[in-house]
Amino acid sequence: MAEYDKHNLFDTELILDYLDGILLSDAHQVIDTEMQSSESFKTFVEGVKTTYQEAGNDRAVMQANLDKEKAISLNRLRDIFPKKTNPIQQAIEYTTEQLIQFFTPYRRYDMLLNVRTDSFLSQPQQEADATNNLLIEFRNPTSSPVKCTIIDNENNKLPTVILPANTVQHNIDISQLRPGVYYLNIDGEDGEKSLIRFYIQKVLKP
Repeated sequence: MAEYDKHNLFDTELILDYLDGILLSDAHQVIDTEMQSSESFKTFVEGVKTTYQEAGNDRAVMQANLDKEKAISLNRLRDIFPKKTNPIQQAIEYTTEQLIQFFTPYRRYDMLLNVRTDSFLSQPQQEADATNNLLIEFRNPTSSPVKCTIIDNENNKLPTVILPANTVQHNIDISQLRPGVYYLNIDGEDGEKSLIRFYIQKVLKP
């Protein structure tokens, strides 16, 4: 059986072959199984299916429609970024299906949002939007080192930043991250914990 992982399954052509029923049975089963275990992947497949149906199950028409959406997104982004910057160039490369995938929350962390307190943070606030830097601001200087971890919506943890005691503010560079929903997890040595859900380029959320 061919080997697939959760990342290369997010391929529009592969899903179109799945929808057209022309995949080998083992590959078809892999997709069925992943849809049952991953809400984000199921949402991705359903998004491709809807777009395909709207195009009359014609791949050429579907691609033309996606190109039209990209052009609309580019004009929208130009209004936000007057200069043609890298974020624009990156954003127009994403399809609607990819953006749906990027902005699908991770259920486990969403369930923890009401459990972990954020009382010792003033920034970022829940649902904050960011682009190039994520500002972390404590209400009071930290009394001990604090561990900050950014996690994407597929539970991939990015390199952890350890902030020393007496930190009040710190900027984390997120300029290389794709748009989407993310989580900031903070653990202090004195037992303080915080979980914040934030977005990168929320304007692109479908």
